[in-house]
Amino acid sequence: MTPKAEKFSMYIPPQEKKELEALFGSRGMTLPEAVNILFYKSLMVDDMPLMRRGLQTFFRI
Repeated sequence: MTPKAEKFSMYIPPQEKKELEALFGSRGMTLPEAVNILFYKSLMVDDMPLMRRGLQTFFRI
């Protein structure tokens, strides 16, 4: 039997949420689907997958 999934909530500024929904929606994903992909990819690589290019790229420094 597969364990029941747990609920995860997060707060995000309304404008950022709107922009992210548009970004991921244009790629056929909902915001929760995109977050789940990030979490699963993190587990696959045992790291933060977005950090592989370096913090300068990630934070546009």
